[in-house]
Amino acid sequence: MVNSLIRIGIPIDEALHRVSYITPSPSMKELLVGLASVARVGGDPATIVNSIMAGYIDRYGILVEKTVNDIGIMMEMYLAFALLVPVVLGSIAVLFLLYPIPMLPFEALMFLTIFILIPIASITILIIVDTMVSKLRV
Repeated sequence: MVNSLIRIGIPIDEALHRVSYITPSPSMKELLVGLASVARVGGDPATIVNSIMAGYIDRYGILVEKTVNDIGIMMEMYLAFALLVPVVLGSIAVLFLLYPIPMLPFEALMFLTIFILIPIASITILIIVDTMVSKLRV
């Protein structure tokens, strides 16, 4: 887009500003505005690119660290769930032995827990973690 605008006679700084207005990426917009100011005033574009890239790498590192912490929290919740389910089922089994409920057999409760509740919780955690990781784009 910048090349096309320059070919039709628009100055380089104006072309870079126009492209920065339509660019959806904030980091790319920052780069284009910095290059436009260097093109207007004159100077070394490598300095601008290096400083913008250093800032981007710092922000990206913070985002990765935050995402890793959030994934750690999700995995701790999943681990707690995975450890508590057998304990709860064991307690319920003892209660069902002492006080059986005629309309709800213990086998049905085990089936619902093992084949429905645990897979749904596992898939939900996987989807949430995948969504968090997919937001990390370079």
